[in-house]
Amino acid sequence: IGHTPMGSDISLTTGQAFDIKVRPIVDARDRVTYEQWRQTERFHIWRSDGSSAVGEIEHPVDRIYWRTKMRYLVTNASPKPVTVDVRQAGLSWDTRVVQESLASEKLSADEVRWRVPVPANGPTVLTADFYTPY
Repeated sequence: IGHTPMGSDISLTTGQAFDIKVRPIVDARDRVTYEQWRQTERFHIWRSDGSSAVGEIEHPVDRIYWRTKMRYLVTNASPKPVTVDVRQAGLSWDTRVVQESLASEKLSADEVRWRVPVPANGPTVLTADFYTPY
């Protein structure tokens, strides 16, 4: 978005398909224990020879940790089945997708993507649980 004077109206084109909709819904947000958080702390370290190791990152015990249960309702009003890219941005580097109904792809430190197949004239529900330390 180029320079826009304060108070001006702007518009963004977010897609071309008026018959495809994605509705994100927060189903629950609750605290998780430090032990629940620690169970998801593992990450892979890939070596140049192709092997890998599992490591952990220490976080403070007294920090508050959260689980956010998301549901994305993807609807298709067209007569043909489609695959929709659903992206969740705004995640921090230590946000963890701990459960999901479709496998996600990490695009960057703060964004994941799911490729969601949606039937003709029908819906698909994508679910994901995120753990965050904030």
